Amino acid sequence: MRKRRLVGFFLIMFALSWGIPAIALLLSWTTGAFDVSLDRYSPLYYLFFWSPALSALIVVTATQGREGLRSFLRDVFSLRFKWRWWTAVIVGVPLLKLLAWVLAEDPSAPGSFDTTLTWAGLMVGGMLAATAAPVGEIGWRGFALPLLQRRGNGLFAAVIIGSLWSLWYVPWLLPGTV
Repeated sequence: MRKRRLVGFFLIMFALSWGIPAIALLLSWTTGAFDVSLDRYSPLYYLFFWSPALSALIVVTATQGREGLRSFLRDVFSLRFKWRWWTAVIVGVPLLKLLAWVLAEDPSAPGSFDTTLTWAGLMVGGMLAATAAPVGEIGWRGFALPLLQRRGNGLFAAVIIGSLWSLWYVPWLLPGTV
């Protein structure tokens, strides 16, 4: 795995995000002994969205050991942005999700929002959103993108990551998953 860290990363990521839910769904459909949920904020939802980060952590630990993992996490969590950008992301992303929900006229409230939006509901929805998809960026942008940029320029790396990212989201486009 040392020579092919990217291949290992993508294999583990796809196995975690597609393999485990697929096996669970197949077992639930064939046996009927238990119900598998792919709803928002279910355990399989988090497994899917956290799989890039989990696979990056697995590959870094397997190839570089405990000290390499510490170094990787230190790099990933180093704050290199100005406070206004962090504020824009932390406040803006939940507001954009809320705006998308309003514009889509979706009858189901996003996350745990009720029909009346309170500050507590906004905070809970923001925390649920902050614990799902953004965690995966540790794998996509913190691990895979820098390794791809070693082999080519930023455009090449972005096109490869974007292509694999769109392929990775295919299960969420299937009817009944979102």
